[in-house]
Amino acid sequence: MISEFPFLDYDYDLSISRAQKDMNIDLIIEAYKKLDRTVVIISNWEISEYGRNLYNKYSNEYNNIILLNSIFDLDILNCLRSNCKIYIHSHSLCGTAPSLVEAMALGLAVICFDVPTNRNTTENKSSYFSDSISLTQILSTIKDNDIKKLSLSMYSIAKARYNWKRITDIYRKLLRT
Repeated sequence: MISEFPFLDYDYDLSISRAQKDMNIDLIIEAYKKLDRTVVIISNWEISEYGRNLYNKYSNEYNNIILLNSIFDLDILNCLRSNCKIYIHSHSLCGTAPSLVEAMALGLAVICFDVPTNRNTTENKSSYFSDSISLTQILSTIKDNDIKKLSLSMYSIAKARYNWKRITDIYRKLLRT
């Protein structure tokens, strides 16, 4: 897998989202243009003008910004997710996003776009950004110890809130009322 994804040999951050404006991929790119960190962004770039423009402009522009086309093989996706240092969740118009819960369940340190749904999902225990400046600030000051604490916190929340037993119990109670 290293031959296909050589960045697996190094520290990298990861973001996975659809290529739509409300996913704020442009904010991630703007932040990483100023950072000495690598980010891998996986998206379906071809589905929108927004995505095509970002991909055409940045796909080979910066060595630390790697843009990959959608990956649907769960084994590959989980390998890429489980080896990243930080997961950037940039969705701004969603409910409880499966990609966020999956990242939390993998025990990833998650930095989220600052909206109520993301705060609720992470129980206000993540780090939050609202623009490229705040994301740059978080990423340029975060320490390894902070990343470890964030990882443990996200995993703990996922384990307690997003498990099949709890979900089925909630549905059973709803069906009885």
